[in-house]
Amino acid sequence: MIMRAPSGPMSATAATMITRAPRGMQAPPPGGGYYLEEPIHRRPIWPWIAALLFVIGAGFGGWFIYHQISNKLASNAVAPVANYEGLRKEIAVAKVHSDGFGVKIDFQPSATTPKGFVFAQDPTPGTRQPKHNNVTITVSTGLPKIAVPALVGLQSTDAVAALADAKLKWVIKEVNSAKPAGEVTGQDPKKGKEVVQGTEIHFNVSKGPTPVPIPLVVGQSIQSATSELQGAGFQVRPTYVDSAQPANQVIQQNPKAGGTAAKGSIVAITISNGPKTTTVPFVQGEDVGTANTDLQQSGFKVHIVNQATTDPNQDGIVLSQTPAGGAQAKPGSSVTIIVGRVSNATTTTTTFP
Repeated sequence: MIMRAPSGPMSATAATMITRAPRGMQAPPPGGGYYLEEPIHRRPIWPWIAALLFVIGAGFGGWFIYHQISNKLASNAVAPVANYEGLRKEIAVAKVHSDGFGVKIDFQPSATTPKGFVFAQDPTPGTRQPKHNNVTITVSTGLPKIAVPALVGLQSTDAVAALADAKLKWVIKEVNSAKPAGEVTGQDPKKGKEVVQGTEIHFNVSKGPTPVPIPLVVGQSIQSATSELQGAGFQVRPTYVDSAQPANQVIQQNPKAGGTAAKGSIVAITISNGPKTTTVPFVQGEDVGTANTDLQQSGFKVHIVNQATTDPNQDGIVLSQTPAGGAQAKPGSSVTIIVGRVSNATTTTTTFP
């Protein structure tokens, strides 16, 4: 502070005062004037800031310790686990959290629970455990999936068994094919594709080649019959038997003509070896009626030639025969007999028959 000295004559006291200025104050210049007050020394502010920070730190530390103790006490609290099964995943998660527990989610397929819903949990409902412990909920991903087995090339019965083991359904369609009958020729979905259990798998089963008409070959020679059957796409299986029919002639076929069968299937034909030989009866000396009966019963045809005779005892009697009695001949062949006739007529012939 600046003080102005009084003007005019000064007393000794005043002069003394001026001369003896207070310590720390500069004496005024001679003849009066001003003197300066000694500067004021202010106290430093940092002790106040340090005190304030200490108070704030103490308060925060106390709050932190209180919060930790509260959390510790809360974490030691035990509560029962509710039932979360049957809830949609999002609702179940929210409920677990609201009950004070943590949550873990496990995704698994289920044959009974729709996709996205809880079907199991751990711990089980009613179990008491500390809060903030985890509850594991198992959420359905839908029906279980399985890889479709390979069916092509299997017999239909084996294909059905493979699908049944995989808990899959099936639909069978029979088709004509060059593959053997009963063999699986195609499938949908293809092998290896993952589908849910219970899915229908479609597969085709061969009925064999397309059926074609069976030609009539009975009565033909074996060469002609074989050529015609093979030309129609059939295999030929011949069997030879003794028969009254001419040798190498087809006398029977199976399947019969008029039906149908798959190409490549077998047609069995029966071929005649020709008739067996048999002993020609001796009929010379017999009357024509008896001779005719004997020969026909033995399987022969009878060729009668009438020959004029003057001997009444030879009338209607077999005078000779060809082949001779006792000779071997094929059944169905003809035996010629010469029969005497007392008459002026010329020689006549008759065949039986």
